[in-house]
Amino acid sequence: MPKLFLKPEDWKVLSWKHKIRKFIDHFCTAFIGLVILYYLWSKLLFIIQENQYLDGFSIVDILLLFISILGIDGYLSYVGYSIAVNIKEIASKVSNYIKS
Repeated sequence: MPKLFLKPEDWKVLSWKHKIRKFIDHFCTAFIGLVILYYLWSKLLFIIQENQYLDGFSIVDILLLFISILGIDGYLSYVGYSIAVNIKEIASKVSNYIKS
């Protein structure tokens, strides 16, 4: 499991390759979060402007808001990695159960 937050002394021992990778990773997830937030904001303004309150937000929009918050806070890559690892573990347990 990767470390989400590094202590300053841990950051100093990382190679430039890892520093650039972490910067790009956090930049991209924050950018994704901001783009999703912009989409939701423009959708909200359209709903208010056109008085289409019945169409409103759906469950997908709430999920997008959650992903946006994770992206802006920098947790999106960590959560994605954790979900992938857990799915891999579940799949291996299921395959071992089917084999036996």
